Amino acid sequence: MKEEIKMKIKYVDKKKIKNLSGFANFETETVYVDKDLIGPIKRFVLEHEKYHIKDYKKLKIKGKEQSLFMWEFKATIYAFVRCPFGGILVIIRNLYPPRLISFLKFYFFKNEKRTREIARELMKKNV
Repeated sequence: MKEEIKMKIKYVDKKKIKNLSGFANFETETVYVDKDLIGPIKRFVLEHEKYHIKDYKKLKIKGKEQSLFMWEFKATIYAFVRCPFGGILVIIRNLYPPRLISFLKFYFFKNEKRTREIARELMKKNV
């Protein structure tokens, strides 16, 4: 029998989620999405974050962990299948040089430990 996930969804000011487009709090099963995103991007981000909660539950039950890259890759593919137009807009938006540099720093130049610390900090705040 599958465990049912009762997610809460909150649209918030991006400053509350450290200027991210979205954030998933696994402990409270709450998805936070930047309220100022345009419709297709907002839907894409919502699906991406919802997948994180579902994936976290599956991994927790199995007692497994995965790399940050794999974590993000799977959530992105899941969201892309559900919102392809939003996914295309996210790609275009992330090609803007300041966003691209920020994205690369966050995922490739920060170590995974620091990224997980930021996530724990946001979860403790309970936005």
